[in-house]
Amino acid sequence: MNNLARFGTITEVQGEKARVKLAEKLVTDFLPVVQFANSFKQKWEPIRPGEQCFVLPNLGDINAGLIIRGVYFTALSAPSTSENEEVTTYTDGTTISYNTEAKVLNVSLAGNATINVASDANITVGGNLSVKAATANIECPATAIKGNVTVEGIVTAASVVGATVTVGTGANASKLTSAGGEFTIEGNLKATGNVKSGNIVSDKWGALRTQAPYGGA
Repeated sequence: MNNLARFGTITEVQGEKARVKLAEKLVTDFLPVVQFANSFKQKWEPIRPGEQCFVLPNLGDINAGLIIRGVYFTALSAPSTSENEEVTTYTDGTTISYNTEAKVLNVSLAGNATINVASDANITVGGNLSVKAATANIECPATAIKGNVTVEGIVTAASVVGATVTVGTGANASKLTSAGGEFTIEGNLKATGNVKSGNIVSDKWGALRTQAPYGGA
C-alpha cells in the first residue's frame, strides 16, 4: 500500500510545497508540488488549499513523495469539454481559448494588458484589422503610413510641415499644399463669407489692391 499513489486534498501551502490530507485522515509533511520546469522553461501556478490531488510516494515513503494536482472536482469543473478547443480560465474571469476547428483564438481579459518588447515587433494580418477603444495614444518620434488614410472626424495637429491634402477624385479633385510658410491650392477656392488679408492679395495679373483704402496705413 505504501508504494501506491494516494488521493487527497491540499490543506496548507508553504511556498512551492504543500501538505495533503489523505482519505484515511492522514496529513502529510510539506511535499514538493509538481510544476512544469526544465532548463528551457519554467512555469509557476499558485497552489491553493482545497485542491484535490494525488501523492506519489518515493520508495514507499509517503512523506518523501511528490504532489500531483490537476484533478477536476465539483468546485473546479472543466471549463470546456470540446474536442477541438483548448481553454484556460483564471480566478478573476480571464479566459484564453483556441479552437482548432474554427481556427479562432479568443482572449478575454478581466483587467489591463501590458506587452513589453525588447527589440522589433511585427504584426501581419492577412485580412482586415479593427481596433476599437475609448481613446488611443501613440508616442513615437516618427510614424510612416504607406497607403491611403480615411479619417471620419476632426484632425488636430500642433504643427504641419510640407503637407499635401487632396480632396475629391479625378477631375473634381483639389489639392492643398503647405511648404515654406505658403499654402498652394490646385483647384477652385469658394468662400461663403469674407476673405481677409493682412497684406497684398494678388492674382496672375498682379496685385488686386496696392494700398490701404481711405488713406489708412
